[in-house]
Parts: sequence; structure tokens; C-alpha cells
Amino acid sequence: MARRGEVAGVKGSHLRGSLPRTPTARQVDVLAAFVAARGSVPEAAARVGIRPSTAKRHLADLRARSGLTTEQLIYRGRSERWLVVESLERATVEGVAPAEVAAAVRKEARRSLAAFNAEARAQAVRATATSVVGGEPWKAILLAARSRKCDLIVMASHGRSGLAGVLLGSETTKVLTHSTVPVLVCR
Repeated sequence: MARRGEVAGVKGSHLRGSLPRTPTARQVDVLAAFVAARGSVPEAAARVGIRPSTAKRHLADLRARSGLTTEQLIYRGRSERWLVVESLERATVEGVAPAEVAAAVRKEARRSLAAFNAEARAQAVRATATSVVGGEPWKAILLAARSRKCDLIVMASHGRSGLAGVLLGSETTKVLTHSTVPVLVCR
């Protein structure tokens, strides 16, 4: 479920210095199960095979060790790759070669973007939809906007907040935070 790794000594904007103690593998497993269960402690406990009260204790101890909220721990763990939740990771299709998956994704992107560009032309809107593969999505979006001298970035948002927003809406938030180009967010 989760990669077991050490967090002590990791530098970043939310954590100054190092954690007093390295989180246990079980704590990281419980945090990953909590994310996979979309914030449900009883379901997370069932996934790991412990009682809900024990899961709560593991999460509380992890928060106390780090001085971070649960949402900050999840965001930080995923961005630093010490928390891996398989259900949220990019498509890993069993039995299909990664090159085949990438080719299928590129083909679908071309099809979708061609339809968007055609609709924009039909509405007399000067717009170009493009696809960029590789890197962190928010950085790729900003780089593409800068290199194409865009005057507006349009992005979708699912309107999630709290834990779901941290897990699923972070790319839009990062673009909004780092962009010098105006960003229009549509729900």
C-alpha cells in the first residue's frame, strides 16, 4: 500500500528541521490506507487490519511527531514520494507494457484536443489546446503557457475542499499559486 521510507531530515516549506522520530512503517501504512479510504478511519483500519481506535492513535502520533495536520502530511508525503497510494497513482495497467499505455494516452489526448480545437474554431474563438507529457503537471502547464505566450490559462476544478482538495485538486492550486498569467478555473 505505501512505500516505507524515512522522513527525518527532509527539508521543505511545511517542516523545519527534522522529525523528532522517524515514523513507523505501520504509521505510514495507516496514513496511506486513510487516503485510499477517502478519509474514513474505520475503512482505513479495516484495510490495514487494525481497530479504528488504533488507526486514530497512529495518525495522532504521526501528526504529533511532525507538527503537521493530516492534510499537510498527505500532501507532503505524496509530493516527496514517501507516501504512495496505489489507487491514486497514475495508471499502472497490469499485463500491458508501459509503452502501450503511453501510446493509448497520447492517442486519446490528440482526439480530445482536436475536438476542442474544432469547437473553438466553430465558435470563432482563437484558442489552441495542446498536450505535454512528462514532468510535474503544474510545471508543464506553466512552461507551455510561457513558451506559447498565452494570455490566459483555463483549468477545470472539481470543487473539492479539505482532504479531497489536497489529494485531487492540487495541480490547479499549484498553477494558481505560481502563475504570472491569469488563470480561469471552471467547475
